[in-house]
Amino acid sequence: MPTIDQLEALYRVSHQLTFEMSQPIYLVWLDKHTQNLYLIAGYNYEIEFELSPSGGLKLMNQPDYAVMTHEQIKYYIVKYREDKAALSAYLERRHQQNHPIIANVKDVDFDHKLRTAIAQKLSSSTVN
Repeated sequence: MPTIDQLEALYRVSHQLTFEMSQPIYLVWLDKHTQNLYLIAGYNYEIEFELSPSGGLKLMNQPDYAVMTHEQIKYYIVKYREDKAALSAYLERRHQQNHPIIANVKDVDFDHKLRTAIAQKLSSSTVN
């Protein structure tokens, strides 16, 4: 049986998710070994909470950006635009890489260089 603190936290989490944020809750489960209460919510099951017997709340699915590939973190920040930590991790990675300047806005052939670079990127992306 959940503790009083877990039930209060569960109510408050449920209210925020369903009433305030219009997110569905799919699963609420009490682990009989740890006495932790788990909750899975969100339209894509992307929200996971753990509630300790004392009412402590953990957001379980914070991604580890360090282990994500470049493609994974790029898709993640597009999907979860509000995740500023993910964007910071992505930008930090980008700054660590050395990318050559492909054109300068003052170049007479700026548009041509830009189109060429985009076309090359698109053709290399479809091959991979």
